[in-house]
Amino acid sequence: RRSRSRLRCVSFSLIEDIQSGLKNFSDEEELMRAACSVDCDGHKGVVRFDAVISAARAYVEHRMKAWPQPVELYYIDTFLKKNTKGHVSNEIDFGVQVMGSSDSALTAQVIYLAHKILQDHGLLELYTVQINHIGSPESREIYIEDLRNFYFDKQLSITDQAIQDYERGDLLRLLRYDDEDMQILAQLAPKLENYLTKEDREQYQQLKKYLDELGVTYHENPSLFGVGQYNAYTVI
Repeated sequence: RRSRSRLRCVSFSLIEDIQSGLKNFSDEEELMRAACSVDCDGHKGVVRFDAVISAARAYVEHRMKAWPQPVELYYIDTFLKKNTKGHVSNEIDFGVQVMGSSDSALTAQVIYLAHKILQDHGLLELYTVQINHIGSPESREIYIEDLRNFYFDKQLSITDQAIQDYERGDLLRLLRYDDEDMQILAQLAPKLENYLTKEDREQYQQLKKYLDELGVTYHENPSLFGVGQYNAYTVI
């Protein structure tokens, strides 16, 4: 599959500078909930844990913006990850990062590639493609503020961890908790789909059109937001 595409293989740095991680988290405490810290000769860093963060750092450091766009990369790397309980696991991840464009055709291309790889391995019956469109960072600003107002007087009904997320400004995380009370509040909270701009909606419709033409079966999941504050546009 790779030989038929323009994907370039990349291997990310094992140790990421802590400042790279902090750009995607509210503060160092939140970063440490997701990553493992390491001290290299007095220089503080984190062990590679998130491919998006690593790819974004590489895109900037290696001046990939000057390359022909979009830049399409794939990787097979180990990542040291923490779950919500703080347990650490060493995982081998395969993935694709396309940077330099938000064209929905590229998103469809990545989804189709994953679909065909799984099809080649006879795994079509073991997964479903779920998609959601969460808009651009600009179009989410009013939504985030309305979420803040919604949860403001409900802090007696949410978990201690959720209160910390609220105080850090990570409002989308409040919609992803498994706790029953949190799920009920998430159902009552403002709906992001009501805040999408005309351009957001058109991009999402175009993506679905491409997927239909490619024969990829998908399910729309309005509660799918991704796990990073860097997420925008389509979440898969």
